[in-house]
Amino acid sequence: MEALKIAILKDHLSDDYRHWIIAIGESERNINYDIIDITSVDWLEKIKNKNYHLVLSRPPCLSFTLKKLYDERLFILFFVLNITIFPKYISALVYENKNALSYLLKSHDIPHPVTKVLYQKSEAVDYINNCTFPLIGKKIIGAAGLGVRKLNNKKEAKEYIDLAFSKGIGSRTGPDLRKPNILRRIISGVVKK
Repeated sequence: MEALKIAILKDHLSDDYRHWIIAIGESERNINYDIIDITSVDWLEKIKNKNYHLVLSRPPCLSFTLKKLYDERLFILFFVLNITIFPKYISALVYENKNALSYLLKSHDIPHPVTKVLYQKSEAVDYINNCTFPLIGKKIIGAAGLGVRKLNNKKEAKEYIDLAFSKGIGSRTGPDLRKPNILRRIISGVVKK
């Protein structure tokens, strides 16, 4: 059986990609893989130079800028180069992106908590002047409740808005890829045995 060729995407800030290496090691398949830094200048050439069966990614949630870079580059891989990626593009796009997820849920009329996405400080201040408390404040990117705060009154909401539109609100990485046999489930949907 021909070896499965996989590209594992990494970035310059995280070692989360190593969980894919562990998953490959647990696999019973014949797999050759390369690790490609998706933030490097030559990422596209490295991927185009090989005929990968699958590209594995772990979209980051360390910063909005890095998440945006991943989303843009995964778009090119999936929609332009027609390369199979995991997670699928739509999953990667909404991964840890509360705005994108709320837009997706709303566009499909899927019930979810009311979400107000406010990009302008003046709109945020206007909103808290006319809303009912408590509110939940969240930043776009983040996991495990970091950057999420219950705002009980207008004073707390104003402090949160001031922080969000100045220094920003901290975040951390998301779910754990250390679950056993994850690659077996992914590959079964991509390559027929």
